[in-house]
Amino acid sequence: MILLSFDIEEFDMPIEYGQPITFEEQLTISTNGILLILDLLKSFNAKATFFCTANYALNRPIIISEIINEGHEIGSHGYNHSDFKIEHLLSSKIALEKIIGLKVIGFRMPKMMRVNEYEIQKAGYIYNSSLNPTFIPGRYNNLNKPRSWFYEYGILQLPASVSSYLRFPLFWLTFHHVPLFVIKECARQPIKGMVI
Repeated sequence: MILLSFDIEEFDMPIEYGQPITFEEQLTISTNGILLILDLLKSFNAKATFFCTANYALNRPIIISEIINEGHEIGSHGYNHSDFKIEHLLSSKIALEKIIGLKVIGFRMPKMMRVNEYEIQKAGYIYNSSLNPTFIPGRYNNLNKPRSWFYEYGILQLPASVSSYLRFPLFWLTFHHVPLFVIKECARQPIKGMVI
């Protein structure tokens, strides 16, 4: 089984690097990307999970409805992308559930940072997809964590994909800095090892 997921948030990365960007521009950039992804998924008849901030969903509920209407899952990505508080685990879940009219059972922490599993459970989530089982200096050191699903404190953990060898991360940053042929080979590795 292949689990495909995308993060939806107000595109605030320029602010992290001291570049001004309006909130409307942040939403527009994310929305344009989501629409391209939805078209691509539709062309392959593929389904995915979209981890969404409540802030984005509250400002673009029509896009969220489109995601749901096409049969995809919405998970929580916190309330705001760059401002996490423990209480956001529950408040983002409640806001998203109100918008989509369905239970939100999955969570992914912005920037895939660590989050307390007890708090995840307390907020009512069934699974957490916040683990990137790789090593990136200054960001992650999760080489001792499993690459496949496991349970921790009663919460199903669905780690992000990494290559079988060297645990090369397969996420957006890689796609911007690594040649496509390397990414394709790294993506093939976990698929080769699958039992179907």
